[in-house]
Amino acid sequence: MIRGGILDDVKLSKTIAHALRHKPEIYGLKLNEDGYVLVIDLLDGLRKINRFKDITCDDILRIVNNDSKGRYVILDDKIKA
Repeated sequence: MIRGGILDDVKLSKTIAHALRHKPEIYGLKLNEDGYVLVIDLLDGLRKINRFKDITCDDILRIVNNDSKGRYVILDDKIKA
């Protein structure tokens, strides 16, 4: 689990958005035709970045659940922005 806290969550949220919206290839992601990727694949991609090597599914769920703008959607085992 990453440290948490407002600053860490902001950095993580921005990185998730970057991975899902702007540069998925940097994170080794391939989005499906609806823009979804497996959460486990997102975790693996984010772990490639040293700042997020200890990220867990709970961290992603926290970001999704606390995002006031509703940027992210999780459906079954997939996520999209």
